[in-house]
Amino acid sequence: MNSRAMSIVLQLAIVLMLAPFASAQDWWMQMQLLSTNVGWTFSGGDMVWTNDNGRHWKEITPDVRALNEGIVSVFFLDTSRGWALLSGYDDPSDAGLRSPKYGLAFTKDSGATWSVKQLNIPVNPNECILLPQGYIQFTDATHGWMNLDVQSGAAFHSGILLRTVDGGKNWTWAPGPGTSGEIRFINQRNGWVVSPEHNELWVTHDGGTDWKQVSLKPPPRVTPADVAAYQLPVFADGKHGALEIGFSTPPTQSPDRCQKSLFVTADGGKSWKFRQVLTRQPECGRMWPVAAADSVVLTPETSGETLTLKKVALGGKSAAASTGSDIGFPATVLSVSFVSPQEGWISTIACCKTACSTCVLCPMHGIHCGPGGTGSQCPALLSTVDGGITWTDITLRRTCMQDLTGKKTCTVQ
Repeated sequence: MNSRAMSIVLQLAIVLMLAPFASAQDWWMQMQLLSTNVGWTFSGGDMVWTNDNGRHWKEITPDVRALNEGIVSVFFLDTSRGWALLSGYDDPSDAGLRSPKYGLAFTKDSGATWSVKQLNIPVNPNECILLPQGYIQFTDATHGWMNLDVQSGAAFHSGILLRTVDGGKNWTWAPGPGTSGEIRFINQRNGWVVSPEHNELWVTHDGGTDWKQVSLKPPPRVTPADVAAYQLPVFADGKHGALEIGFSTPPTQSPDRCQKSLFVTADGGKSWKFRQVLTRQPECGRMWPVAAADSVVLTPETSGETLTLKKVALGGKSAAASTGSDIGFPATVLSVSFVSPQEGWISTIACCKTACSTCVLCPMHGIHCGPGGTGSQCPALLSTVDGGITWTDITLRRTCMQDLTGKKTCTVQ
């Protein structure tokens, strides 16, 4: 089987496994804390909303059955307005042969109602084939960006960038770095794209006309470094932000090869200044999320059953402050969202002794996940209101059944 045929088979397998409700990015939980007690999560094809910090949840998933598409990416601008990027195939056998369809759902009432429309993506199928994956973000009610994955070889991560100036009704090509991956614009001029492997970070300061690759040198204390892993920068306002980079040194230099280093900016990301090394560990990996709130950078980390939240002020030269908490189970942090240094959510993947709908976060002795394991890897959402001193499991757990008409009935566990 040649490489082209193999690519088609793999794409078809992915679509068949994930259709009709899930996307390739749904194995982990997308979430956002928008204000005190108010936020949303999206996992396994279902989107839910809370107004009381997870004590109660309500279903807000847009009805996309008519388009035969699934939700790929979600973004809320505030506690009312949000968008969901949709994608899918009319026929799963089209996977790898032609680009999928795309749609956009929009709400202005916190997901109570949605308007859903199909999008016309200006792509020549003879030039590239898109994949049903991408990211969407808006900087205000009218200006938004969409980065879509393009089918390419395993060693590449091609993507196309589009923008809208009318709230998502119409989309046009935007000059981009040509890589797929997450996007973050802090206004209409300043934005970043990080590659899926996190080995490339691209920036624009003129609204996307020109892009440059970010390349920061490791501080003297961590040199020599042969690999750099970038995260998307986070900002407390339009000027002050932070960027985490994991510098990996050759194995002969130190057993703790990865040095996670913090850089800060006071000019909207035009220049960065090294602040401090946050942690040293054997490997960098790809997922070490960071957030900013009220001029404080927050980075959660886990070791065994301990969750540590580090806080670094963007201004001044104060050392990092840390709070540690025994959460009672081993987990990996996937994403983080804070509205103040005290109030925030983190999404994790935990090893549970039962199915995810009734997940017990404290598995019994001998329960483990992975090949041949007896446990299940399940998403979990944790909340803190005291800056990481204590954490509460606020994951919505329920069992859903779907009838022949597509209607789902769910029971909260």
